[in-house]
Amino acid sequence: KAGLRQPLHMVEHRMDVDGSAHHRPFVAEHLHAVDQCHDAVGLVADQPRQHAVLGGRLLFQKLRRAADAGQRILDLVRQAAHQLLGGLLLREPVRGRLDHAPVTHAPPFREVLRLVANKRSFWLLAAGASLSSMMGYGLIFWIPPLLQRSFDLSLIEASRFYGAIALFGGVAGIWAGGWLSDRLGRRDRRWFALVPAIAFLATAPAYALGVTSQSVTLAFVLFLIPGALALVWVGPTIATVQALVPPAMRATASAIFLLFNNLIGLGGGTLFLGGLSDQLAPTYGEESLRYAILFDLPLYLAAGLLFLIASRRLARDWA
Repeated sequence: KAGLRQPLHMVEHRMDVDGSAHHRPFVAEHLHAVDQCHDAVGLVADQPRQHAVLGGRLLFQKLRRAADAGQRILDLVRQAAHQLLGGLLLREPVRGRLDHAPVTHAPPFREVLRLVANKRSFWLLAAGASLSSMMGYGLIFWIPPLLQRSFDLSLIEASRFYGAIALFGGVAGIWAGGWLSDRLGRRDRRWFALVPAIAFLATAPAYALGVTSQSVTLAFVLFLIPGALALVWVGPTIATVQALVPPAMRATASAIFLLFNNLIGLGGGTLFLGGLSDQLAPTYGEESLRYAILFDLPLYLAAGLLFLIASRRLARDWA
């Protein structure tokens, strides 16, 4: 009730045409009384400013009451800086600069689907990426609860722990995957699938060591390594998907690839891992989430196998 009292007083103050003001510092400093707005136009014109002040006030009240207020403010500042720097530093490449022939029209969806349907490597890559994404999205959701249950970390400690893994491991993995694939792929295009395949095969045992670790410090290092390896596939795979089709079909082919990846990975990963943890709870209790992750890690091995098979088809399917 106390949180609502001041906003309600402000609303009443704005509508008090008799001019009886509520003497509150916040109202007096930021909002104009109705009798100070000389006409109806002045009253309406002043409303956006009053709404902005009221909204900002309520936002910072909520942030102050939150246990992780500092982290939330830091996230807002980081997102704003990201958008600003992205607009200043990144430039849109010239369309078609690297194409052998100019793009004259956009083929219909049916034509793109017919083409990729005959490229076996496309579907092998899509299946492998989808399986890896099931684990990837599932781990993003369930590792913080694992850190709380099995490593006795608080919510804030678990957030910082996994945030550091996602930041440093994610940047390193995506950069390394693109760099290695470009370097090795100049000689043999199979490396665009082999590099992710090797990374996937190494991710499963690395995560297993981290999940079964009893030391928080050791677990951080052991989670950091597979956190990077699990994202090696992103750059080379998305680039390969676009290289399997002509320039005019790249956007649609990428959309088809991402549709399957998100339906299976994003749609099923979190649900599947959480459901397995629930099924294991009667046997393993609080440690059921740890064992659910261990039992799901073969998905990374399956993804690596599919990428290995796809590598044998890349030279043939390359557009």
